[in-house]
Amino acid sequence: MAVLTGKGGVGKCIAAEETVYDTDSGVPLTVESAVRSRLRRVASFTADRRIAPVSVGNWIDSGVKPTLRLELASGRNITVTRHHPMLAPEGWRRADSLQVGETIAGAGWCPSPIFPRPLQLHEVDRLAEQVAGGGVGLGTNGNGSGGHRGEQRTRGAVAVLPRPHRFDTDATMPEAVYQLPNDQLARFLAVLWMSEGHVSLRGTPGVTLASEHLVRALQHLLLRFGIQSSVTHRAANRPEDTDSWRLRVYSAYRAQFRDNIRLWGAKQDRLTVGRRRSNPNVGSPSLSPQLWERIRCCAHQGGRRRDGKPRLHDVADKLGWSFTGEKIPLLQLLTNPSANGQRYLSQRSLSAYLDTFDGHADLGHLVAPTVFWDRITGIVDAGEQQVYDLTVPATANFVANDLIVHNTSITANVGGQLAAAGYRVLEIDLDVSGNLKLDLGYTSNPGDTEGKGIFEAVWEQQPLVVIPGVRDNLDVVPGGRHLELLTAVANSPAVADLPGGSVPEAFAAAVADIAGDYDVAIIDCAPGHSVLQDMALAAARYLLIPTRTDAAGWDGLRMIGPRVRKARQTNSDLTYLGVVLFGHQSNATRVRRNTYARLAEVSDRVPLFDAFVRYSETAAHDCRARGQLAHELASDAKLVAAQRFQALRAVGTELPPALSQTAGSLAGDYFALAREVLDRITAAEQRTEGEQP
Repeated sequence: MAVLTGKGGVGKCIAAEETVYDTDSGVPLTVESAVRSRLRRVASFTADRRIAPVSVGNWIDSGVKPTLRLELASGRNITVTRHHPMLAPEGWRRADSLQVGETIAGAGWCPSPIFPRPLQLHEVDRLAEQVAGGGVGLGTNGNGSGGHRGEQRTRGAVAVLPRPHRFDTDATMPEAVYQLPNDQLARFLAVLWMSEGHVSLRGTPGVTLASEHLVRALQHLLLRFGIQSSVTHRAANRPEDTDSWRLRVYSAYRAQFRDNIRLWGAKQDRLTVGRRRSNPNVGSPSLSPQLWERIRCCAHQGGRRRDGKPRLHDVADKLGWSFTGEKIPLLQLLTNPSANGQRYLSQRSLSAYLDTFDGHADLGHLVAPTVFWDRITGIVDAGEQQVYDLTVPATANFVANDLIVHNTSITANVGGQLAAAGYRVLEIDLDVSGNLKLDLGYTSNPGDTEGKGIFEAVWEQQPLVVIPGVRDNLDVVPGGRHLELLTAVANSPAVADLPGGSVPEAFAAAVADIAGDYDVAIIDCAPGHSVLQDMALAAARYLLIPTRTDAAGWDGLRMIGPRVRKARQTNSDLTYLGVVLFGHQSNATRVRRNTYARLAEVSDRVPLFDAFVRYSETAAHDCRARGQLAHELASDAKLVAAQRFQALRAVGTELPPALSQTAGSLAGDYFALAREVLDRITAAEQRTEGEQP
């Protein structure tokens, strides 16, 4: 028997024109170009809260989907599918659940290119001159006086463009700028700022240009030094004038600008002596009731100091605050009010709070310097657009438009539940990203061939490589990057020499050779890779389809139908076991009723599972971070909760980190699904036996 499941990332995509960065070179490209060129590495928010280059596992063309555009206070924006997860202070949340005034995570810093291309100093100056397009002040202080620290004038030493770029709406940033090492990039920005930029009397750096692309490129390049800025559009006052785009460095980041982008003359003086009060809420996370409850419980669980005062006084001492009496107003201590009524956490105060109550490391992302919490100013229906996704196995997220976005485990958890019940289970990872290793925690296993074993089983008719004992009663055939080789095999003339004359048939034969050793074999197959999907369908007996109840989910379901009909030409036993809803709200009964009607739109009548998998991003994150299945995490969560309770009773005892409190509910969903899968397979087998003569 084989059960085929699809990865839970269907429809979690971003619009084609959104920007990612090739971390090898630092050069920007659209997500569409990244998918078509199979970009190797992107920037990602890692488990240790860094922004770092990570490998891309899969590149997915998801077709045309309904989208939303999130507009942010920094001037950034991003267009995503409605249910695409964005990192909010309380965890990953669907885009269509966010509200104006809340914040989402942006990159607080951008890594330098892995393979920079340095230039000669005069070439850097020339590059800045060309981008400036002949503006005044290169090598001077902007009013004609001499340079700073022996800087030589560069004007006149190079050719200039015939029209200043500050008036050119179509000006773009040369790729060579993105490829510069940081020291040369700082020089480039300094020379450019001396020509086209300004520093206000209050010490705020800024630049105004006609080209939106050029201004947004500067906003991104400043992130190489951890400098945050905002971009605004300025309409022309007169018909003969041109609209412009204005970049302003946030006041809180003025010192970083001064220390990294070395200006000279009057502009440098203004950076040094200017004074401007910064908005304490810029870059700070918004506070929701759910998040406040998690934070507030730290103080209640923290116990008392030896002098009898609550440990919350330690926080006040670290901040230099003085409180009379026993009680400290926690909300006042940790938050800043805002004119829009939304409260934002003070990162300085919260950092001292988390240092005191260090058992709550799961909240560390709120104060990580690599995260900039950007306030949502608008949410706009962006209509239907072509969308793409990148699978990033190591972190399940990547940076697009300088914002942190998510990419997407029914196979692992259903198999784990069946194995725990005593069944012999084989899980086959037919996914280029190899995400099953994260779900089951075998990332360092020497038997992980990253899909090479599957390739050799098809191409050389070798036995499938199996990693035994990943769990009791659970073995795994590992997948990964080498599965891409099968696409070349499928399109080569040599495919005719394979068993059955095709890659899918050769794979089905390899699976059949070992499937008899197991009670259940489960194939995990991601969307967007036709060769791998055909291989899974050729080997499968039953088809289990996870989906959402939105338009993207139904579009994906419609696409499966024709592929199943094609597979039945050689695999006549292939049968729909059913559709299971994931990312589902447990109380959404009306949506569930409508689902039955929508299933009729598929060519075959596909049954709907009674079991479903609820939306629980925190539990999903903890599972992957720990390499555990939901029921394993739930067991540990109970143990940790008991340990924390005991620690609270012992004054001064360090609290262990808390685990997701929804893991038990999620594990219950997977248990119910595994039981229903068995019941349906048993019923189908009995019907088949009854039909035999």
